[in-house]
Order: sequence, then C-alpha cells, then structure tokens
Amino acid sequence: MGGLTPTTQSLQETAEALKKNQIVLFPCDTIWGLIAVGTPQNSQRLFEIKNRPTTQPFITLVKDRAMAGTLATIQPHHHQFLSQKWPGPTTFVFKNKDADSTIAIRVPSAPWLQDLLALVNAPIISTSANLSGQPSPQTLADIPSDITDNVDLIYTGHVQLLGRASQLWDMTQTPPKRLR
Repeated sequence: MGGLTPTTQSLQETAEALKKNQIVLFPCDTIWGLIAVGTPQNSQRLFEIKNRPTTQPFITLVKDRAMAGTLATIQPHHHQFLSQKWPGPTTFVFKNKDADSTIAIRVPSAPWLQDLLALVNAPIISTSANLSGQPSPQTLADIPSDITDNVDLIYTGHVQLLGRASQLWDMTQTPPKRLR
C-alpha cells in the first residue's frame, strides 16, 4: 500500500470494506487483529502481511453457533461445553465440515464485533496484528508499520480489549484438550 492508510470509526464502513475483500486492522474482543472475509486470496494476503507460515491457519470469527455449524462438525456432546464458553474469548478447533482438516472458530461476545459480524453476515478470518513470532499488540500504537502500511482500512472506534489472546481448545480429541 504505502502512504497513509485510511481510517474509520464506522462499523458500516468497516463492513463494506470487508465485503469488498479488503484487509482491515480491527480491535477484536481480545487483541488488535487483522480481519478479512475468508477467501483464499485474503488468506494469502494475510500470510504475506504477517510473514506467517501457511501451515499456521487463522481463526474464524462467526456470529453464532449456527454459523459455526455450517463450517465445522460439532458433535452433540460438545454443546454443553460450548454453551459455557460462547459467546466469549474462547476459540475451539473442530473438524472442518468440507475438508480433511481442522478449523478454529470463535463466537465473540464483544458488542462491536457481533455488530460487525451481523453487518457482514459471513465468517471473518482473524489473526493478531503482529508480524509472525512477535508479541501481540495491546494498542494501536504497538502495531508495526509493516502491518499498518499494508492494510486497506484501520478501524479507530473506541473499544475496550481483553488484552490477551483467546483460550484455545482442541475439540477433535476426547476429552477436549486446552492448547493455550
């Protein structure tokens, strides 16, 4: 990109940017993140921006358990545990419904993120707004220019972040295993 990246405080503008397959720097419920609609092209661009190995997939944010069920195989015995953690800062790894792989999914509780997911009405891929292997940024000022110069839009609306990455549980094992 280069130059000054446009900013907005509007969730509607952010949703429109995402619908146009743009990459947005956004305060997720846990930490600052890079978000995009989950297309192969957007995934590739996120890998490049972060200098991240393609063997480390992204988290998928969805608005509710029904949307999660369109992407992942969620077993009936998982529902009680999910009800204790969702919506909230917990990511679950499930078997991908359409591929021989896994998918990490979170249903966030933050109102601004729920509003954005409702406006986009599609799953959003998310990753921390740092270069691969570097600490996760706690504030917008912590995000390196290598990131900010390569996104299409920066959301600057005021929100309160949790300040740490989400819990991560592997639901492909019995019993589920906490990964972080």
